[in-house]
Amino acid sequence: MNTPSPRLKLVNVRDPGTENERVMMRAVDDLDLGNYIVTDTTYNQDGTVSNKVRHVYEFAPKNIKKGDYVVLRSKAGKYKLGTLDDNVTPLHYLYWGLNYTIWNEDGDNAWLLFAQRNLRQSVAVAPSK
Repeated sequence: MNTPSPRLKLVNVRDPGTENERVMMRAVDDLDLGNYIVTDTTYNQDGTVSNKVRHVYEFAPKNIKKGDYVVLRSKAGKYKLGTLDDNVTPLHYLYWGLNYTIWNEDGDNAWLLFAQRNLRQSVAVAPSK
């Protein structure tokens, strides 16, 4: 089975637990951000990653180029395009829109998931009576 390599790479989480916390990613090929999701997880008592996803961020469709960086800030804000310190490499700033920090516990994990937008499925669950 030929497993495709990711086109968007998770680089790191910077300044966790502060108002400046952010997830850094880099495009290794041209891509549509709308096919990606960022989540955070907790951890089990033995230190392994749990299956409890607490927060989910689905990127809106946006084409970015190979080599571009993407910064997802936890706080509120509006999209803007900047550059790295080299004043050349594009840096896309996106905002989760939260009024609290996410990456604030030892053992938190950031997950970057590929979930092709046109293949996602959902079903509404009716409330119980």
